Amino acid sequence: MIEFLYNFVEVSIQRGLELSALILSIVNATILIWYFLRDKPKLVLNPVHPEIYQWWFRLPDREYKGNSTRRFGFLIYPGIANKGLRKTTINEWRLELRLGNFKKEEFKPLNIPQPQLKIGDQEKYFNVLGQVGIFSDGKTEIDSGSSISGMVFYTYECYGHDSWNPKVQNNDTIKAKFRVKEVFGNSTKKKLTLRKKTIAEIEKFIPNFQDFLNSVDKLA
Repeated sequence: MIEFLYNFVEVSIQRGLELSALILSIVNATILIWYFLRDKPKLVLNPVHPEIYQWWFRLPDREYKGNSTRRFGFLIYPGIANKGLRKTTINEWRLELRLGNFKKEEFKPLNIPQPQLKIGDQEKYFNVLGQVGIFSDGKTEIDSGSSISGMVFYTYECYGHDSWNPKVQNNDTIKAKFRVKEVFGNSTKKKLTLRKKTIAEIEKFIPNFQDFLNSVDKLA
């Protein structure tokens, strides 16, 4: 009888210890998950001077396999802030828009000559997101409570029916979305309104823009 009670107590203690270890593991895991969720990066997107710098424009037409193509350029100026408690790095930024046939297209950015604007006797240079420039090392790391910004350039080319063109509103604007993704896998979007510019205006803003287009055409 004594041996039975001894074994019973021993087993109960062992199971109690195992249960305590399990509960402790669950508590520790819950705390780690809570810290991870609390400290994760929180990206906030806002266009820089949206009434000025978010543009779309027609590029010179080309020919593809005997078909005349229509080309469009998009130049946007996003600001990306990190309101989370952990720093992160942006590793993907895309532009999304609807075509006239309601299909959705997503575009990857292209490097461009650094945009600049003459203001009085001074030259103002604009960073290009993720690209080395006069005042930028090209890094896209964002500390907690910090932000980065930079111009981004995209192109789209189509042929055939006009319904394959980007959908243009009655006031010559195009509705789009800018999406960024960071290294921990989180992503966020921001709606943009792109205003129409002429290719001549873009050429004044981006030095040697036509030479740049020619170099892109050779790679296409």
